[in-house]
Amino acid sequence: MPAEIETLQLSTKRNLLLFAISFSLGAGLAFNVRPLIFLGECLVVLAVVSYWHSGARREAFRFSREHLPRCFEDDLVSVQLRCLYTGKITLDLVEIRDTFPPGKSYYVNNLVTDPLLPSHELQLAYENLCSHRRGLYTIGPVRLCCADPMGIFRHEHEFEVFTRLYVYPKVPEVEHFDLLEEGTLRHVGQEVYARAGRSEEFRSIREYRQGDALSLVHWPSTAHHGRPMVKEFDDNIVTDVSVFLDLHRLSLRGLGDVTSVEYMVKAAAATVRAAIARSHRVQVFALARHADYLPLAGGWPHLLTVLDHMTLYRASGDHDFADEVRRRIALLPRGGTVVWVVSATNFDIARCRPLVEQFVADRMKVIVILIDDRSFLKLFIEQEAMHLEAPQLRTTVAELRRQGCRVVTAASGDDLRVRMELVE
Repeated sequence: MPAEIETLQLSTKRNLLLFAISFSLGAGLAFNVRPLIFLGECLVVLAVVSYWHSGARREAFRFSREHLPRCFEDDLVSVQLRCLYTGKITLDLVEIRDTFPPGKSYYVNNLVTDPLLPSHELQLAYENLCSHRRGLYTIGPVRLCCADPMGIFRHEHEFEVFTRLYVYPKVPEVEHFDLLEEGTLRHVGQEVYARAGRSEEFRSIREYRQGDALSLVHWPSTAHHGRPMVKEFDDNIVTDVSVFLDLHRLSLRGLGDVTSVEYMVKAAAATVRAAIARSHRVQVFALARHADYLPLAGGWPHLLTVLDHMTLYRASGDHDFADEVRRRIALLPRGGTVVWVVSATNFDIARCRPLVEQFVADRMKVIVILIDDRSFLKLFIEQEAMHLEAPQLRTTVAELRRQGCRVVTAASGDDLRVRMELVE
């Protein structure tokens, strides 16, 4: 909150009026000068009338504020401010100032040019740009200043009118981000589909292919056709997407709005948005000191729930990413997609290799979004050692691709939408 600087001014209209009253009455009574006494009495009447017209009691005002409860970074927010005045005198100079913390202008001043009549409702509207980063912000309080027509006396009242505003991360609109393996049908996320696999439901007899287990050989058909034939069964595939966001304390690099964690949160939000846009079900695991879990669900209401949570995500804790994922394997449906959003230097590929092998064995697709935190300013002493010990980004990417993962990389200044559409 910006500090308000209060300055002491002696040459104000009020001080000059009080000085004139004191001088006129004092000199007039001391020297028995009736014109000065009369002037002092007139100035006293002027001061009383001005003070009476300068304002009303605090209880005479009632404020309310309306705006949308959610917006994205860099959005223009429209705010409606209403003031119900129940006083008995007309107020000539009224200034209403609202407090808007996420905006480009912290304070929004609205000078009411028309007199405020008794029992009158005043409606003010303004727009402010949300220039601050994601988060939950409290809008308010409201401050009202009243003055008499001559501007001699001013009264200020502060009203505790508070509303909440969720500022979402600016989510890139990724159009060509393939989350699921080939062959899935439309309306994914709403049903389970059958394909050739290894369930208990028999599908057909086909020719032997390299890699087929000998236990699947159908010997009567093999003898009949004179070549190896195997049994094929149905395999129920699912279209669920599981997003893991690593919010380790040391994954935070950078200052202000340009940090590695901001890139990671936006990448995770873009993944969820792309999945829900294609009717997939999504679950989110935010790994931090206090882990957050959003169960499998789909549809745009679920996206709003995810974004509500992501506005509050902060890097914290010293957990082990591989161990945290391993504890949650039971929640991952076979045949689905796993998306890891991690920082490059804080990602231990050796500890995660067994997890990738297990996911591949369970017929799951693995996508790794690597944020190159080397391109951000280091904040902790430990990050210097991590920078030296961690493998180069191209080495990590090559190893992940060798294991069958699809990899996205992004550095400071990159366009996340473009980088995510280049997934390989």
